[in-house]
This record gives sequence, structure tokens and C-alpha cells, in this order.
Amino acid sequence: FLEVVEPMGTFFFEPSETPTDRNVVLVGAGSGITPLMSIAKTALKSEPNTKVFLLYGNKDEENIIFNKQLRQLCDTYPGRFEMVHVLSKANDNWLGLKGRISQASATMVFKDWGVDFKKDLFYMCGPEGLMQEVNKTLELFNTPSENIHSEKFHATSILDELNEAEASELKIQIVKVIYDGETHDIEVAPHQTILEAALEKDINLPYSCQAGMCTAC
Repeated sequence: FLEVVEPMGTFFFEPSETPTDRNVVLVGAGSGITPLMSIAKTALKSEPNTKVFLLYGNKDEENIIFNKQLRQLCDTYPGRFEMVHVLSKANDNWLGLKGRISQASATMVFKDWGVDFKKDLFYMCGPEGLMQEVNKTLELFNTPSENIHSEKFHATSILDELNEAEASELKIQIVKVIYDGETHDIEVAPHQTILEAALEKDINLPYSCQAGMCTAC
């Protein structure tokens, strides 16, 4: 049999119980499209008057995840689903936006869509840099914090946050882990999380994302 972890977390879309004409604005990069695709389908199906906008960053056209499915959403919900692609390594024939999603590009696209920064819902999923750039735009227009939802798919390593001198002083540590009635002494290197070190020793700790975001571990 297959053992799975039950659904959890706070990054989800809650359909309105009363008719609404709000916009749902999705911003993602790469595999960050995975939860955003689910949110888009739910919003479009459950709220007939709601529009969904997607600002999606990728390397090139060949690497656009769910490209066919996204085009199908445009065909299935004309006038209610719109998307803009931003490619960081686009070929010469690409006529759309190039580079990475930034405060400037997000502001321009949001204004073209006519989003209501005070009323609409914003969902972001992607790397930290994307979150920071889009949040600059939302802060500029005083978007209520309760309307902003985000999920990172990569956690910053502690070594990335330390300067070179501090990082060089870190040493291997012995960590005692008590799980499921058993005690384990684990060597944890400076670049590792406790979870990563435990998994290397075949200690089956619960986890889902390995990035400290899903709360399972």
C-alpha cells in the first residue's frame, strides 16, 4: 500500500459562499505553478463571475510547465482567464516579456489587467526573489496583508545567510533525535538540516517538502 501525508498548510483558495466579481491574481515561477494551477481551476469553476490572472516566469518556452493545460484554460474560460509569460532565456522569436519577474514588470502587468489592489486576492509561489519583487508592488499600493498569500518552494540555507567568516567557524554537531520511541544520535554537518542528516542514516522521520515549509517534520 502507499502511505501518504494528509493535506495541510495555509496556501489554498477558499471559494466565496456568496456571488462575487473579484479577481484572483496568481504569480509563479517554474514548478511554483503546481499549486497555482489548482487554485486557478477551483476559482474558475466555483466562482462564475471571478476572473483569474496568471503572471508566470520560466526559462524558455520549452520549459513552461502545464503549457498545454494553461492554453486550454484560456479557451475554456475566455474573458475570465488571462496569463502573461516572462522568460529569462527567451529565443529571438519571443515577443513577450523577457528577464525575471520584477517589481516593474509586475506593476505594469497588474495595471494592464486592471486589478484592484485593495480587493483582489494575490497568490504567489516561487523563489524568495520573486516574492520580494512582487511584495514591493503590493506594498506600494497598500494591498491588505490578509489578501496576500505566498508559498516558497525553496528555503534559504543557513550558510547563505552567514558571512564567510561565520560560516567557516561552524562545525559538525551531534544531535539527539527521539522519534517513535527510539533515540538516535546523528552527526549534522553545517550545510545540512537535521532532517537531511537523519534521512542519510535511513531514519524515517516524517516530512513532505524538506524545505521547512510544510510543517510535517
